[in-house]
Amino acid sequence: YVFFNTPICQNVLLTNIENSYEDPKVKTLKRLCATRWVQRYDAVTDFIELFAFIVESLENISNWNDSTATEANILLKAIDSEFLISLQIIQLVFSFGLPLCKLLQKEKN
Repeated sequence: YVFFNTPICQNVLLTNIENSYEDPKVKTLKRLCATRWVQRYDAVTDFIELFAFIVESLENISNWNDSTATEANILLKAIDSEFLISLQIIQLVFSFGLPLCKLLQKEKN
């Protein structure tokens, strides 16, 4: 499940990124891949880098008058200290395994 996979939600996120003074390296979120550990690390890292823009976008979307607003509110309420600490721990754990994952996922010659 990716909330920002619809064009209208992606547009809100991209608009918030473009209207800021910051210039993040990434502009979109990636899906968590069930089998590719390197992509999992990238997805978590991108989420952390775009976190402020994600929260701002969810706040903007939560003011709409449709089911998307309800979903945005649910996601905003899920962002608590436990979530934030877990996110940092996941990034740290993934970073320890990243070199091994890259080695194992490399194509054989």
